[in-house]
Amino acid sequence: MSNKIFTFVIDNPYPYALGVSIILENNSYLSVMKEIFWEDTDEIKIYIERENLDMVTIITSLMLHQTPAEYGSVMSLDELTSKNLHFRLYEGNIITEPAGLTINTFVIFITTCFVIIIIIRRKTK
Repeated sequence: MSNKIFTFVIDNPYPYALGVSIILENNSYLSVMKEIFWEDTDEIKIYIERENLDMVTIITSLMLHQTPAEYGSVMSLDELTSKNLHFRLYEGNIITEPAGLTINTFVIFITTCFVIIIIIRRKTK
């Protein structure tokens, strides 16, 4: 069995909330994940890992604090708030994978330690 691992990244529509439903399917099961995001960040990252996926459907909904509103309170579609959202799909888990900065920070730390050791040895001579 092969695992399918990917990260879905979508623009955050803050100050609105973003409702996300993800439907994961294969020939033996159907799984639905639902989440509402209220964070004040630039983008929302959702990590998915499942075995033997045949199809993934992602549905997003722009939401307000009073959502769900009564259907009768909306008189026309012109009254509904809409916003363009941009998204990207990455293979793997980009949320926990170390960034290049982490390696650079480690190299700088090691170099600094060596320089300090050399300075201390020269001062003690």
